Amino acid sequence: MKSPMLTLIIFLLLTIISCEQSFEKPKNVPEKATWVGGTDGGVWIEFLEAKDSSVALKIYSHNGEVLKNTEYISSEGCRDIKLNKVTLIEDISAFDGSNIILNIIENDRFCTLREIDN
Repeated sequence: MKSPMLTLIIFLLLTIISCEQSFEKPKNVPEKATWVGGTDGGVWIEFLEAKDSSVALKIYSHNGEVLKNTEYISSEGCRDIKLNKVTLIEDISAFDGSNIILNIIENDRFCTLREIDN
């Protein structure tokens, strides 16, 4: 009886350990950049500057490649959110390749930051 249970426990522990992945900050990613994601992936986000109604961010891949270096504005219906470093970094949930999804719900939808059209 003990042998199958022990085997199961060891298998589960090895599965959990093998699924975990940690991302060390690459040398070219500034110290002030914050990891947004989980063990399955994510991005490094560097807060550059807050302006009147926009925020400048630089987004790096897990290995340090610059993905975006642009300004973002709040999505429609979420214009009253604070675009400052402290609150914004705490509210970022994910990056989908173009938009930044926030942990803020307005009008039954998650707020996002979208690139300013140039």
